[in-house]
Amino acid sequence: MRPAVMDQRGAALVIVLVLVIVLTLIGMAMVNLTLTESRIAFNQSDAAVATDLAQAGLMRAVSALHSDPTWSGATETLGDGQYVVSVVSSGTTRYVTSVGTKGLAQQTVRAAYKVIPRSAISAIFTNTIANPIGAGTTGLTINNPLPMYDATAVRANDALGSGTAMTLNTAGAVITGGLTASSAISGVVCSAWAWRCETFAAPVSFPRIDADSGSASSLRELAKATTDPVDGKNLYFKAGDAASRCKSGLDSNGYTWNFGLGQTQQCWDKYVSTKSGSLGGGMTNPVFYVEFGSCCGNEATSYTVIGTTAPSYSAQTSNSNGGGGATTLSINAPASAAANTVLIAAITVVGGSAATVTPPSGWNLVNSIDNGSAIKQVIYCRVTTSSETTPYVWTFDTTRKASGGIMRFTGVDTLAPIDVFSGQTTLSGTSHTVPSITTTVANTRLVASLSLATSSNFTAPTGMTERFDVSGGGGTGTTTEGAEQLQSTAGVIAAKTTTSGAAAVGITHILALRPTGATRVDCVGYISATRSFCLRSRAATDTGSTVRYANSDLRTVNGSVVVFTRGTGTVVSGDIVFEDLSVRTADYSHTSTSNPAFLAGGKFELSSSASPAAARTMTITGLVYTFGGADNPNVNGYLQGNSCSGACINLQHGAALVTVNFYGVLMTNGNVIARDTATNTGTITITYSLSAINSLPSPFLSGSTDNILVPVAWSNGN
Repeated sequence: MRPAVMDQRGAALVIVLVLVIVLTLIGMAMVNLTLTESRIAFNQSDAAVATDLAQAGLMRAVSALHSDPTWSGATETLGDGQYVVSVVSSGTTRYVTSVGTKGLAQQTVRAAYKVIPRSAISAIFTNTIANPIGAGTTGLTINNPLPMYDATAVRANDALGSGTAMTLNTAGAVITGGLTASSAISGVVCSAWAWRCETFAAPVSFPRIDADSGSASSLRELAKATTDPVDGKNLYFKAGDAASRCKSGLDSNGYTWNFGLGQTQQCWDKYVSTKSGSLGGGMTNPVFYVEFGSCCGNEATSYTVIGTTAPSYSAQTSNSNGGGGATTLSINAPASAAANTVLIAAITVVGGSAATVTPPSGWNLVNSIDNGSAIKQVIYCRVTTSSETTPYVWTFDTTRKASGGIMRFTGVDTLAPIDVFSGQTTLSGTSHTVPSITTTVANTRLVASLSLATSSNFTAPTGMTERFDVSGGGGTGTTTEGAEQLQSTAGVIAAKTTTSGAAAVGITHILALRPTGATRVDCVGYISATRSFCLRSRAATDTGSTVRYANSDLRTVNGSVVVFTRGTGTVVSGDIVFEDLSVRTADYSHTSTSNPAFLAGGKFELSSSASPAAARTMTITGLVYTFGGADNPNVNGYLQGNSCSGACINLQHGAALVTVNFYGVLMTNGNVIARDTATNTGTITITYSLSAINSLPSPFLSGSTDNILVPVAWSNGN
């Protein structure tokens, strides 16, 4: 029996060993489970901390972008965790990625924001006043649908302190959104206004856009550097300027670009016509830059197409300021200098580039040429406004020997007197050459001006009649001659020669006076306006009812239209006017997503009356920006000044059947008028649009320290 007992004992031992192993495994599993649960608990805790860190990084980005739209990110360690924030920019949108890390846990939060300067969060923003907005007749709608406290329908800085910053007539205007001003608001009761209504807001900095500096990013340089792919010519319009399309000669399509002074509008009309009224096709964000000349009464929207009556020479006067020189030179007015005659003055002064010449009031500089430090020649033009008899006095920086003369002409186109001009220096000797020029119209009057660095005399240039020859100051003095000649045909005028009585260095100059035109192309509603650029509602037609540029009324524009001319220092000008909308022959659509849709050195004006032949729609998408004649930030960085007549943005719409839509921001350094002027079916709608200002010009963002962040998208994940 003993073997059976032994077998039972062995089996029990095996069972015990198995149980021990099982219990051990169970214990180990329980320990492992406990450790796993501990690790999970720790990981969950780290993940929660990582999420908080990621969100902290996002808040850091929001705070930084409020004051610096160029902020690109940061890495920050907090305890034993950290966040890494990166920002990618696209226009006004900032794509923010924030990664929080704690231990082995990592959490990511992503968000997108529109970063908008406070100056660009209103449908209408004026640096001075908004007066009036609306009228007794309905038809105006102003809307800012952005659901933010800072977003306003109208904001008026009142930087010049008028007392009342904003005047509203809600009987004729439906306004949806806030009203913000730096002084009183008239026409509404703020306590009853459904949106924000503030009358004591601090002025918001007005951004300064670089229109005409030498920087490659200025609007003028962008236009010069951009070519139309169809004809290979640039987008800079300034008649008479060799850097401009208007004076660039033959293009690849066989068109001749040879427009003289005063013909910038005509040059533009021709360009639009060659494009069949549609600009910017095939180009990315182009800038069309128009710069009017300032000579002789300024350029106008009105220009001569055919001159029939040639200018006539009438009279002359001349003088020198004596052997010892003086700080002034006085020249009598030519006899019978009645209104609407043209005076051309030529002054020679010792000192060359060191000399400074200040003209009498009302005289416009045509050209200034220095022959080293020997002599300076200045040519001036004046269009008389009445019968003038008093002497004209030029002033110098110090006592200088000088001579000069004035010639008077009648039958000259007084809105744009000078067709073309050219001048050059000559070497020391007795033979001097007057440069060649190319006139653009028939029946011009050529005017030559000759200067010599000694007291002597000239013979008349080849084919010309001498009208004055004056000298003074001896061997270190000056000589000035004036001569003229009729030129019956348009085209190349060959160089002319003249001889001086003594050998010396000299300066020769020639210009062509444009004849009075029997046929003139006007901008309906702006016939006498100067420095006003006309965007046509119909084809350019002359006073004889002949269509000159059949497709010159714009239909579609992709890109920016800039009209900007610098006067002296901070004084700028250049108005943009839409021809009377009642004569529109087609719809109009304009979009700019990079630079302003329109930028004017002066004002932006749109008016209408009566009714078109059929219903028309006019839509402008982007930023409309006007300097208001002042390009000078004050000590606080706010632009000041308002030289606009009436308003710097002037929307006076009274044409039935015409619908006008603005999407974006209307922004001006001056005042704003917006109203429907007649009870009819015509309307104006001004709507703030984030998409329309997606790519604000860089000065808005680079100079801004007070931004509004508009959330666009948000997501999170491991």
